[in-house]
Formats: sequence, C-alpha cells, structure tokens
Amino acid sequence: MAIIILILGTGLLYIGAEVLVKGSTNVALRVGVKPIIVGLTVVAFGTSSPELLVSMHSAWTGVAPLAVGNVIGSNICNLALILGIAVLVRPIKIERKIILKDVLIMVIISVLLVVFIIDSPDRTIARWEGAVLFLAFIAYIASTVIVARRDKKAVENFVDIPKPNFTFRVWVDILLILVGLVALVFGSNLFVRGAIDIARQLGVSEALIGLTIVALGTSLPELATTVVAALRNENDLGFGNAVGSNIFNVLLVVGLTSTMIPLTTTGIHTFDLVYMLLVSFIIFPMAWTQYSISRREGVVLILLYISYIVFKSQGF
Repeated sequence: MAIIILILGTGLLYIGAEVLVKGSTNVALRVGVKPIIVGLTVVAFGTSSPELLVSMHSAWTGVAPLAVGNVIGSNICNLALILGIAVLVRPIKIERKIILKDVLIMVIISVLLVVFIIDSPDRTIARWEGAVLFLAFIAYIASTVIVARRDKKAVENFVDIPKPNFTFRVWVDILLILVGLVALVFGSNLFVRGAIDIARQLGVSEALIGLTIVALGTSLPELATTVVAALRNENDLGFGNAVGSNIFNVLLVVGLTSTMIPLTTTGIHTFDLVYMLLVSFIIFPMAWTQYSISRREGVVLILLYISYIVFKSQGF
C-alpha cells in the first residue's frame, strides 16, 4: 500500500507540474508577458515545484531530513542520472557563457549549502541562512531577466519555453492552474506519506528515502524535459535544465523552506554532501572541454549515480 501511495503521489506531482506550467504560461502570454520572461519564471518554477511542495510538506510535518535529503538527492540525480541519460541520447553542446555563469553559480551555491549545513553542531539550516539563499534566488532571477533583454538566444537555451496555446478560453487556462496546484498539494502529501511508510517498514531513515526514492520521484519533470530536449536536438536546453534546476532547488526550495522553519539535517551524512559537490565540480571540466559533453562522459555520469545508490545501500 505504501508503494501504491508513493506511485500515486509521483503521478500527481508530475501531472500537476505539467498542467501548472501550461496554464500559467498561457495566462501570462495572454496578458502580454514576454515568452522569455515566462520561461525564466513560470516554467523554471514549475519544474522545481515538486521539490518545493515535498520539501515544505516534509518540514511542516516534522520530517525535515527528508526535505533536505530531497534537494541533495535531486541535485545528484539531475546531474549524474538525468544529464547522463540525455547525453547518451545525443551529445550536448554548451555555450561558453552558460558554463562561466550558470555552472559556476551552481558550484558556488552548492558549496554555500554545505557550509550552512555543517556550520552548527546540530547541522541545522537556520532561518537567516535560508533568507540568504532566498535573497540570492531573487538576485539570480533578476540578473537572468536582465540577460533576457540583452541576449534572447542565451536565455532560450537556459530553459524550455513552451509554445503558447490559445485554442482554449482563458477560464480553461485558469482552471488548469487550479488543477495543477491541487494535484501538487495532494501529490506531495501522498508522496511524503508513502516515503515515510516505506522508510519505517524498511527500518531506514527518512533522510535516506529523501536522498534516493523521493529525489528520483521529484526529478521526473526535469527528466522528461531534458530527454525531450535531447531528442529534439535542442543542444543547451537539456544542460541548462539540469543546472538551472539545481540552482532553483538550493536557492528557492531550501531557501524558502528554511526561512519559514529551520531545517534539521539528521541522517544527511558528510558522504552525501561530498558526493553532491563531486558531481557539481566534475560537470565544469566536462562542459569546458570542447564546450560539450560526450556520450563517454554521459556513461561516467550514470556510473557515478549508480555508485552513489550502491554506496547508500551499504550504509554510507
């Protein structure tokens, strides 16, 4: 039953994110918001909404380690598994400016997250630290919007911008938004319940479930977007989606959640933090070499993720 609940929650999270993005995008375009701005805000938020809802629900229900584990596990999954699969489908070429800006930002905030976790004896992310992350998120969005006005192509490569669909009336788009939000709320509730039940029945910690099962489940929107982008030969899109999602996870998900309630990280081991940094750091030389990631490097990324799961199963 716990597995069924987990699967239902996963489905609702995926459907909710897709419906929310579609409805919000159409409404924004109807009122005259530029497609690029929509892509940088509505779409980017939509793909990170499962992580946000699951983390907030976990924190408020007293299982904060699951919330932090969700983010750390998702970030490892996004770069190692999802990006690795996308590269196997089609090697990814990356613009130099994206490597120098977004990848470096991802590495810096990953280090900052680790510092905020280990700087206190009880390894708690305090409210002021969450506020710092959330303010950095606002600054990142603001800088990206400025870039959008200067370089349209660079921003289009940052995130998937759905084509507007005005075949329906505006009330249908508003209904889609409401349905998406409801699906996300119920999906996050079911997902967390199922994950906690499985953890208790298996005798493992909520943090471990968050690092593995929950992280993989909430990364489904990123997986779908990245693989589709690879199939369409939209070179930078898959890479930008994975990197951008990691930035959103740390700055928005952890930042906003820990601003409302301090997040304890019991069960998050130093091994998890080091592995997240390892995967983040290794992306830079891979991307910098000929400004592309090859299929061979994609295999390395996937093996890194498999190794991580194996290590966690052994109690690391």
